[in-house]
Amino acid sequence: MSILTLTTQTFSASENVILQNHLDGFSEAAQSQYGCLFINAAAAVATKRWWELSAVELVILEHTVIWSDVSQGTCSELAIYLPQTSPSVPHRLIVFTLMPDVKVAVICGTSPSLDSITQKVNGFWQSAFDSLLNLRSKNFIDTANIDNNIFGFLVINTSRNRSLLNFRQNQGMGKQRKLLCDFYCHVIGSLWFPPIPDPKGVEPTAICSSSQNHLVTDTYICADEYKAYAFQSGAHRVFVIFNSAIPVYSMRFAAHKLLQLITKEKWTTV
Repeated sequence: MSILTLTTQTFSASENVILQNHLDGFSEAAQSQYGCLFINAAAAVATKRWWELSAVELVILEHTVIWSDVSQGTCSELAIYLPQTSPSVPHRLIVFTLMPDVKVAVICGTSPSLDSITQKVNGFWQSAFDSLLNLRSKNFIDTANIDNNIFGFLVINTSRNRSLLNFRQNQGMGKQRKLLCDFYCHVIGSLWFPPIPDPKGVEPTAICSSSQNHLVTDTYICADEYKAYAFQSGAHRVFVIFNSAIPVYSMRFAAHKLLQLITKEKWTTV
């Protein structure tokens, strides 16, 4: 959903603190200030300079890395232009597949050579393989006390241009993803950022009034098979899919508590 939300999808786990050290060391050895580790098509950790790239550049890089056809133990090298950081001079995007669903990427200049970087991969990542193997099989965030009625959620940090998308395993993730995507489009398109009215025949004050005096912060829908709740709080936008059994009056508390649980963890990036 990163193209839809124009944010970098992140992967949150307590092991991220340790993985950050591995990535920083590997990026430095590759003579790069731009590095990112992807687990299950989401950014687990990245260097400071990587996060400083624009939202569009981060989404471009994310999808280029995720869809790069690189088998385990091999790498790819691609010339890439960054629309804002380097629109006219290409850089080398080097992607290594450490194991299925786990990739590490660095952006380099003309040096060092690909062979030189390849020789350093095992030295920096071998000791992290057990953790990576365990993490790639996880989907739901490592946070206790999340309401059991929650099937999945999307948390967006608009100031950081990052998002966290999670679904409970064995709950029909494909169906839940579609429900969450449809709910996101409904809320964004009709409530939070509705189409601008045609100004012909409409007083400017009326347009201004309709956009300023009716700010929607919380909303929900109830269907036969599920319920959904969304709210805005500061820089965060939260979208949650619940099972149909949860009482309507409980959704607001569960959704707001979810955001509190996620943002209090030091290893989350949203």
